[in-house]
Amino acid sequence: MHSPVSATNPRPFDPKLDIGVVVAGSECSELYIRNTELKPDDEIHVVLADDIPHKKLFAKVVGPNNCPRYSQSGIEEVILDGDDSAPTEYMIRFADENDRDSGFAVISAKARVEIIKGVANLTVSSIPSPFLFRVCSGNESYHMTVWNGKPLVGTRVWYSYLSLSYGTVPTCKPADFK
Repeated sequence: MHSPVSATNPRPFDPKLDIGVVVAGSECSELYIRNTELKPDDEIHVVLADDIPHKKLFAKVVGPNNCPRYSQSGIEEVILDGDDSAPTEYMIRFADENDRDSGFAVISAKARVEIIKGVANLTVSSIPSPFLFRVCSGNESYHMTVWNGKPLVGTRVWYSYLSLSYGTVPTCKPADFK
């Protein structure tokens, strides 16, 4: 846990607290994140990095997660940063309910996401180069990483995976897990 920070001295961007996973559903959408301080109407960027060009969607926190447990079929577990403890869960609403999808969540108040030459760049005033997003699959898992520098070459700053109840074709490289 971290202590609250006053409005006059906001805490700096922290990938462990300000990046999470959005799981979009037909009935409701969910945010899994290590940040316990989010409030209704807090804005998030949802980054879709499955295909080039990447996409950025907008959503807002509704409140605590009241969605049926793993209402999205096929997801067995969401793990953030390799930590087996349960993340904080929120229900979210997309700005355009017709355009919703699962992806990375970035807290809008802490960072900016821009699509540059088809690639999502996460920029923070205190960090000189943008963070970049990567997704890949394991045998029965979906892996999401954020990198300081080029994916697989730079430094991995955030990692998550979804454990799935079905098989997928592995596309991850050894560097995805380091």
